[in-house]
Amino acid sequence: MPKLIWEEIDNLNRPISIKESESIINNFSKQKTPCTDRFTSEFYESFMEEIMPPLSNIFQKIEEVEIIYYSLRSALF
Repeated sequence: MPKLIWEEIDNLNRPISIKESESIINNFSKQKTPCTDRFTSEFYESFMEEIMPPLSNIFQKIEEVEIIYYSLRSALF
């Protein structure tokens, strides 16, 4: 299995930007639900200004929790 170099690891571990999230939402298929919440891509596009700041915060919190989890896990095992 190929190994990642440090630059690739750093790139994957960096925070997800609001612009990246907006780009993903803009590329969703129209009239389809991209997530299990059953909201269509049109919903996300219509309310992008309102939902991007909370989504960005959620992504950052998830990242923080994962970093803590993996740090604790590596310390314990």
